[in-house]
Amino acid sequence: MESAWPSGAKILLRLQDLSYSSLIAELQTVNNEIVRLIDERSDDILYAKPWYTKWTMGRMISFNTSSPYANACGRLRKWAKENDIRLQ
Repeated sequence: MESAWPSGAKILLRLQDLSYSSLIAELQTVNNEIVRLIDERSDDILYAKPWYTKWTMGRMISFNTSSPYANACGRLRKWAKENDIRLQ
């Protein structure tokens, strides 16, 4: 069964030719959509009962959004430091 979400490789192919400013705009658009979807749900819906096996909806959102983002930021900071690049 094919997932409704694009694979990582498909995402990279779709985004590889975008400019930095376009990538930032895309990130902001997706972030706004995620925040909107979370805001539409109560804490009870997000955290009170399992949504996917033993995990709540709120925890799954974290697993798939903020956790990978934080990991990527850490890797990027490490790469920039190793290559003497100053990040904004």
